[in-house]
Amino acid sequence: MKKLTFQTKTVLGSLILVLVTLSVTGAIALTTLSNLNKSVALKSLQGGILTVKTAVQEIETLAQYEQIDPLPAGKIGLIRGPRGEVALDSIQQFNARDREILAALPQNTLQRFISDDQEFWVLNSKISSPLGEWDVLVL
Repeated sequence: MKKLTFQTKTVLGSLILVLVTLSVTGAIALTTLSNLNKSVALKSLQGGILTVKTAVQEIETLAQYEQIDPLPAGKIGLIRGPRGEVALDSIQQFNARDREILAALPQNTLQRFISDDQEFWVLNSKISSPLGEWDVLVL
């Protein structure tokens, strides 16, 4: 086997250094983008929770559920009233197993949820109102 020249060793060393640098830079960029995506999702979901909170705090009787109708149903997944009654449900698009998983997600924790090749960020929260505690699931 022929010995490598100094010039060949230098080129190979430089190539390895470039590949390592690109790999590290790529990993850092992916982590940063992932964290940014999660942060943007959390802010958006918190905005949805705030919208629901504003609406339910204005409801003085359970007969006033129709006030919830203008909320963005595609974004608000599920609202359960103080006695467990469903005020809004737009998670019917999911199968029964997925609906159970969504309803059982821990409170106030941002979760990534994948269903049928679709990815969602989900925030499950409780909201207090004069009538009691409301469960709100935002996708």
